[in-house]
Amino acid sequence: MKFWAPFFMNHFVSEAHGDSSSREEEDDCVYFVKKAKTGEKSEKKEGEELKMEERVVVRRRGGKNVFPKVEDVTIEWEQSFFLNVILMSFDYTIEVSVRQKWHDDTGKERLKVIKK
Repeated sequence: MKFWAPFFMNHFVSEAHGDSSSREEEDDCVYFVKKAKTGEKSEKKEGEELKMEERVVVRRRGGKNVFPKVEDVTIEWEQSFFLNVILMSFDYTIEVSVRQKWHDDTGKERLKVIKK
């Protein structure tokens, strides 16, 4: 944390980062990876509910959201840094759909796309 937290904040959150023209082209979202709680399951096994809490938190620059403090020990600062490097380095499109869960005649769970 001694290195990654200040490095992350300086690179992705600080107003002094870059000039304003390059900042306008960047995504205004900053992603934080929360530490997994001890004993949390990292994978979902078939027929088992996934109990893991949401691990990625998104905050917008210039928004009303409060960024975590550098001293926040619940954040994986190194993982957060590299996640932001990856997400801000590539052009990508996110597709969102609304789906409904249902069971077919055999009892198998299916997903039906309602809106794309």
